[in-house]
Amino acid sequence: EPKILRYDEIDGKKIPVYSAKVETTVTNIKTGQEYSSHEECQADIDNPETDTTEADIRRDVHVTAPNVFAGAHTLPE
Repeated sequence: EPKILRYDEIDGKKIPVYSAKVETTVTNIKTGQEYSSHEECQADIDNPETDTTEADIRRDVHVTAPNVFAGAHTLPE
């Protein structure tokens, strides 16, 4: 559920600024392992018993913005 973070004023009108949902998936591209956190990923990279490097890590970021009707505005001729 989107939440209003604040209102910005543009041309004398208060415009709501909404939150967006952000999900990050961190995956080892060599092994296919999906990490549950950035800390778990970093621990794998730092572990001398694995050959995992930063180059083996893929980070996918999925942003879901709220569906907000902004309305239409026609300028006078």
